[in-house]
Amino acid sequence: MIFCEIDSTSAVYCVDDTAGGAELAIGHVELNLAINRLIKLNNQNPERTMKLTFISVLAAFAFFSSTAWATEYIYRDLMANTLPSPGCALESEAIAGASKPYNIKNYSKKFCQTQGYGWHIAAVKDNGKAVCAECSGTNSGKKQCHLEDVVVTCKRIKPGSVGMLPGKS
Repeated sequence: MIFCEIDSTSAVYCVDDTAGGAELAIGHVELNLAINRLIKLNNQNPERTMKLTFISVLAAFAFFSSTAWATEYIYRDLMANTLPSPGCALESEAIAGASKPYNIKNYSKKFCQTQGYGWHIAAVKDNGKAVCAECSGTNSGKKQCHLEDVVVTCKRIKPGSVGMLPGKS
């Protein structure tokens, strides 16, 4: 029987019971030779050979893979104002309508989309402050409110970071 394990440096260490417990240290360069030797020695048990092949392939992937699998993003902070509500209402109702989470979410999405294709909301940093204006005509005494200085962080995928398109940031 041959027992193998992989340490944190991706080196494979095997112990061969048939050879009197001799320990074999296998470096990165000798990985394929060791895998082929182990497969040949274990051909008597096909189930064990499949497991060993699977572990060997995982070890090879771990060795040859890059260290960063995460997608990289480009971030941009924007400050903008929302539009006033379409109708006139009492000041407290108009401020509540302008400050609804639904409005903040939708306007934040629009703010990021004005930056171009692929920009999305990362976070809303500041909801801004409500500013009201008097309505004229039959609605005198009522107000229309909007939010000023809403700060939104937008993000998009950095070109070339996911291996699809080579590019520069």
